[in-house]
Amino acid sequence: MHRCAHSLATALLLVSLLAACALPPAASSPVLPADQASPQAARRASQAAAPPSSQPAPSETPPSLALPLAPTPVPKGAALYTAVPIPEEDAALLARAMSDIPRYRQGDLVVSVVDADGKPLEGYRVRYRQVSHDFWLGAFAAPYDVGVLRDAGLNMMVVNPLWCWVEPELGDFTLGFVNHWLGIDELASGGLKLKTNDMFCMSDTDMPPYWRDIPFEEFLKRLHNHVSTLVQRFAPAVDQWEAILEPNMGNHNPLNLTEDQYYEAIATSVGTIRAADPTAVVEINLSYPCGGIDWLDNEQIVRELLRRGVHFDVIGLQFYYNACIQGAPPCKMPMLSLSQLSACYDRYEALLAPSGKAIAVSEISVPSQGLSGAGYWGAPWSEDLQAQYLHAVYTLFFSKPSNRALVWWNTVEPSSFVMEGGLVDEQGRPKKAYNTLRQLIDSWTTAGEGVTGADGSLTIRGYAGDYELTVVNPESGAATKGRAHIREQQAQTTTLVFAGDAELAALRTKLEALVAYWEGRPDAALAQRGRDSLALAADQLGRGDRDSARETLLAGLADLRAIETIHLGASELHARGQTCPGPILENGKIVMWQSQALCYPLDLPPGLVRIDVTAHGTHAPSGCQGEEVGGIWPTMVIGVGAHYSQRMAVDSATSAVYSATLPLTGDERVLTIRDLWSGCDDAGEWKLYVEDVTLTVQTEEPHF
Repeated sequence: MHRCAHSLATALLLVSLLAACALPPAASSPVLPADQASPQAARRASQAAAPPSSQPAPSETPPSLALPLAPTPVPKGAALYTAVPIPEEDAALLARAMSDIPRYRQGDLVVSVVDADGKPLEGYRVRYRQVSHDFWLGAFAAPYDVGVLRDAGLNMMVVNPLWCWVEPELGDFTLGFVNHWLGIDELASGGLKLKTNDMFCMSDTDMPPYWRDIPFEEFLKRLHNHVSTLVQRFAPAVDQWEAILEPNMGNHNPLNLTEDQYYEAIATSVGTIRAADPTAVVEINLSYPCGGIDWLDNEQIVRELLRRGVHFDVIGLQFYYNACIQGAPPCKMPMLSLSQLSACYDRYEALLAPSGKAIAVSEISVPSQGLSGAGYWGAPWSEDLQAQYLHAVYTLFFSKPSNRALVWWNTVEPSSFVMEGGLVDEQGRPKKAYNTLRQLIDSWTTAGEGVTGADGSLTIRGYAGDYELTVVNPESGAATKGRAHIREQQAQTTTLVFAGDAELAALRTKLEALVAYWEGRPDAALAQRGRDSLALAADQLGRGDRDSARETLLAGLADLRAIETIHLGASELHARGQTCPGPILENGKIVMWQSQALCYPLDLPPGLVRIDVTAHGTHAPSGCQGEEVGGIWPTMVIGVGAHYSQRMAVDSATSAVYSATLPLTGDERVLTIRDLWSGCDDAGEWKLYVEDVTLTVQTEEPHF
């Protein structure tokens, strides 16, 4: 068993979130054996900070309305890393896992296509495309990194409503700060699944002072009130709640609870979540599930939870084995082969199967470079080995029938809990492991087409999730769209009534609305162009040229997109900090520094929006990043809902316009401007001044 010196500065937990809005003092060090570091404390230290800027400042001239660049798509089957030989035992295990994946992760869908009278339609082409996954493919990162993670195919984000953020003083809940700092409502508006982490953890660093020296019944009362308040506020957005992080009486027990009291506290957290959100999935998250740490026996904890009837749904298993944990010196985690990891997982599956409870691989990561002598399969850690390891363990755990999630921890550098463990580096460059994960998820995503038989049906076998269906008349080319769902290891049937040119009708309706919009502006020329497009499309459709009609309508929509401009003065933006009552204004400009967020409520239609932020910065002449580089300038990101710009360095004291163009789905409800943490505890005069904001919206569905 490798041992780690306890040298991680837990004071970094709340390091300089807001210079203008001071936080409570950092908690004291955790109670640990003298030679044991706390992975949980180190992880919280890493997750408290936002990454520094690595992006150049934008031009003063706003760019044309174009979306941010996405990572280059990974070709199917492309070799993404140079593999090292693996032991025969591991190779056999992975071969078995690959054969198990379709068995456990796929299901069948019978699509029956009929006409308006219910008559089966033979020979109709059915195109199907999976648009979501039931399986949770998760990440832990700042909300403004969601774009690059979603591009990889990830569908879940972990948010950490730390107790000291949610309720820094007894009864003082800062839910607005928590929401905007973590981006909870923003991420949910983007259709992402959300899971909490570290909502409740009985460690010395997590328990605030007002938990000390109180009767146990009062402790339970405060626990219930805290959890209930948090869950009731965020229940619509959060899908899975972590009732407790890393329970262990021997280590995480600063209040010196008895065994019965400890498990009653866990049951109280679980029961409070159930009462506040009856639809919630409730998880208990365990560290070191496979042993290797002499004071932790998580299998016994699970047995006791089951024996006492604690009503949780999921056991989270953290698989940091084989990694190097941040610290001074860093900690090498115990080395386990793939077969040992698999056998460990299987023990928990056997424990939980009789009660029907599930498992989630709640945290996993390994480095892309490591300490001297550290590595796997006889090779040192590198980008190639990290990618190969990810491919192997994701394949292994995806094949386990009881598993419902795979979460890569600290997905974006810096501040990784695991040294160099991110899938995206500090320059925003996807590593080989990122592209490997993207390719894996693509291979677990179903798409194709087929033709209905004499009974009007077609059977689709695919991975569990939502599907978009397009049924095409083989003679006319007319198409009707529909939706369906496939569940793991089940067979479902769905009936789709063919409605002819439903897609063209919808396009025509949207173009007619745009014509009316420009008539009311008024803009006779644009309105006439729209009427001409409608007439041409009708003529093309009358001649049976459906494809040309569709192209004509799409071109008309692009030509006539409605444009609306919204101007916001600095005083209209809402500042979000832990203790800030509102924005800090200086000569009509908002002053932001040390990781503040500005917000404004939105209700915009689908389309595109360009956000122009007039801003300037001041910098610290010296600081933790060195005098020779000219000090520290602020870094800004701009978001609408779950869509964010790239990082922009505001490295000028002269006002300039910083622009971002972002997509709108119609579900976005908030504009967010974030001033990112510099990575420096004392940034001096490093400030961001926001003067005003202009939104230019282009949409095919005007409702202004």
